[in-house]
Amino acid sequence: MTGQGRGIHPSSSLQGGLLKEDLKEQMIQGAEVMKTAALFFHSQDLKACSQEERQLVPFAG
Repeated sequence: MTGQGRGIHPSSSLQGGLLKEDLKEQMIQGAEVMKTAALFFHSQDLKACSQEERQLVPFAG
């Protein structure tokens, strides 16, 4: 059954809409946190790579 013919109380619909908006905001905030963390670790990785390159000692054999 698709749920047709059921009466939906208006406040239930409003609460569902508010819940959906709250979840949307949480998803956006979570994505921003992940983006910030990824950019932080990416910049740390770039710093580590450049330091490793400076620490290489040429070996003539």
